[in-house]
Amino acid sequence: WKWPTKIDRDEVDDLFSLDFLADNANVVFVGPNGVGKTMIALNIAHLAVMRGHTVLTVGASDLVKDLDSQETSRGLQRRLRHYLRPQLLLIDELGYLSGTARQADLLFEVVSRRYQEKSTVVTTNKPFSEWNTIFPNAGCVVTVDAGKTVTASFALPPPTPGQTLNATPLGGEVLVKVTGT
Repeated sequence: WKWPTKIDRDEVDDLFSLDFLADNANVVFVGPNGVGKTMIALNIAHLAVMRGHTVLTVGASDLVKDLDSQETSRGLQRRLRHYLRPQLLLIDELGYLSGTARQADLLFEVVSRRYQEKSTVVTTNKPFSEWNTIFPNAGCVVTVDAGKTVTASFALPPPTPGQTLNATPLGGEVLVKVTGT
């Protein structure tokens, strides 16, 4: 491994076993631009396909724009099923563009419906303490941060003012911080 220079290689190697899929666990890659989060996530997704799992990869902004563009409840439910169906959903680049409170609610809907049912991998350049800047004025971001994604992570950031973290581990989540130095 030459890049990224700071990463928990054993943790990443363990992810390539795909055991997290059997546990319906989630994985979050956090790090600055250009350090390989997407590459690692796509390689995990590719391996999952090669081993017979269903996989969908989508950019975070594309996912929320797709759901937000649905004009009827029936259309929204159909598109939600599209994102709920695969055994592994890779949501790439969460945090590169900000969204509306409605888009945050839609992302929350996908994450919460998949939670403990199917695995989701997220790549982001924002630490969890800054997710409120991705979806300003969206109360559900705190829930995703504290209750759905990182309660059993290796490096849980302290809550920002007004946030509380769920003290009961929900199990199975992995946080991999990726840095370039």
